[in-house]
Amino acid sequence: MQMSPAIPTSRPQPRLRRDGLVLGLLWLGCMLLALAALFARPAADPAAIVGLYRERDLASLYQWTSSQVRVPLRAGTGPTLVELRLNGSRWPGAPTPAVSLSTEAGLIASFAPPERTQRYHVLLPPGQAELLLRSNVAQPPVGDSRWLGVQLHGVEARPYGLPLQAVGESAVLASLATGLLAGWLWAARRGYGLVAGLTLLGLGLRIAFITRAPPGWSQDEVISLVDALHIARTGRDHLGNWLPLGAQEALGDWISPLLTYMELLPVAIFGPQLPVGRMVVALWGAAAVPLTYRVARLLGLPLAGAVLAALVAAISPWQIFLSRFALPPALGPTAWLMLLWAGLHFLHHGTARAALALALAAGVLLHAYPTLKLAVPLFTAWAVGLALLRHGWRTAHHWLAAGLLLGLLWLPFVVSTLFNPASSTRLNQATIRAESPGDWLATWWTNYSAYFQPAFYYSEGDGDPIHGPPGRGQQLPAEAPLALAGLAALAWQLARRHDAEQPLAKAQSPQQSLAKAQSSPRKAEKTHAKAQSLQRNAEEHADETPLCLRAFARASTWLFLGALLLAPLPASLTEPGIHSFRASIAAPVYALVVGMGGALLWKLAGFMRN
Repeated sequence: MQMSPAIPTSRPQPRLRRDGLVLGLLWLGCMLLALAALFARPAADPAAIVGLYRERDLASLYQWTSSQVRVPLRAGTGPTLVELRLNGSRWPGAPTPAVSLSTEAGLIASFAPPERTQRYHVLLPPGQAELLLRSNVAQPPVGDSRWLGVQLHGVEARPYGLPLQAVGESAVLASLATGLLAGWLWAARRGYGLVAGLTLLGLGLRIAFITRAPPGWSQDEVISLVDALHIARTGRDHLGNWLPLGAQEALGDWISPLLTYMELLPVAIFGPQLPVGRMVVALWGAAAVPLTYRVARLLGLPLAGAVLAALVAAISPWQIFLSRFALPPALGPTAWLMLLWAGLHFLHHGTARAALALALAAGVLLHAYPTLKLAVPLFTAWAVGLALLRHGWRTAHHWLAAGLLLGLLWLPFVVSTLFNPASSTRLNQATIRAESPGDWLATWWTNYSAYFQPAFYYSEGDGDPIHGPPGRGQQLPAEAPLALAGLAALAWQLARRHDAEQPLAKAQSPQQSLAKAQSSPRKAEKTHAKAQSLQRNAEEHADETPLCLRAFARASTWLFLGALLLAPLPASLTEPGIHSFRASIAAPVYALVVGMGGALLWKLAGFMRN
């Protein structure tokens, strides 16, 4: 009698069950820690109150209110009792103060506080997460430009009922932490645990206290968020322009619109809040860490050099500071890395698909920041020229569709430049001018060469306190020897002779190496680890087999040199001569140079050990 084959039953693997249990316990632990941290903070956190002036001597026990003060509250399911200590004392001749208290439910009370400190107890309805204090304001007679309301000596709150709001916030934080850990475990098992850890480090440095440092709002942050809200609702910006693509008007200036469109979905969901815009930029900035690693590997850097470059990108003061502002220049570093990756991919393959990827990157990223309007076309032309030298003119017809796509994506910029003279207002104001061509060239060279001086990177920066702490450089001084070694390594790569026919190394295929490892009795215990390592390497370089040709190694080095020299060029054409925001695309190139220096020193150390 013929027996039917047994049907295998699918059972969850022990590792999956173990991981699920660990992640569940971690989620519970993170939630308890988040709850403890939330309850350790006062229900009315003084640091979160918006609309107060600190007394200038920094020794007073009170703060002046502005015309409107927002007091965030941690509410429960029941009412919230709020205690305010107010003083209506003002200078002689000032109008009598008038104060009103309200919530989303409406007006609660209006009164005139006396000239002595008075306690006021307010019982808010359930579910009210904010108390709004409004007061009339007046300007002091001499030496003070502020418009002041009343003196606030303190705020305390006591919520009643179940803390469902705190539980919900803790659950969200715990879920985010657990999700990040799960992602890190997934990456670690595929050989990218170190890069994923560096990415989490970079993200943490960019989002920690992101609403408090830098303090307050920038007007450009407000414009992007407001335009994102208007476009999400009506398809028009706050001035009524329908889907502005080439340039976006903002308080008389014209800014690049990509950031506004990146904020569309988050603003539509959460509203035009300060954390929304800054989180978008922080996530974009943190993406520079794995991109730096990937580009470094495409440039032929060993693992140590690529990891070092990613570390520099993660902890770079320059990139971190940029990633905490929801401003267009914050998009520069990651945008330049994406373009460099697309250029290397195109130079490697030369196929129609690679050309389309480069066209898409160049077409979209042109609209990220005004300096990219010059840098992106120049870099794209450089990449196409190198690709023609490498692949020949006969392959150029495969790139026609990419050229059409690039022209379509650049069309809004071209139309805005040609038919809207006002869009060049800021450029006309900032462009360097001189009485003669010789003076103009001298000024330009002074500006351009400043971006290759150690003072800019390690001691002085650009001198603008808005762009960073005064008296400090853009990068860490400890990186200086590595950067110098990286420039030496780059010069050596350009100077050495390459054979277009000979591979870089006669490396065995992953299958051959795996078979050899398995056939050796002495390595029997390491077979599994070796197989995983080889598999990770095969997956990482599955599409990079032609990268072993020396011709591509030389072409990619020249492509990187173009990215390095072009990065500070747009900023050097404007005044002031040194501007860290306009030169933001030089930050990722610097990280790659440091990675090259680390790779060179690592190689020299290996020779010395041998």
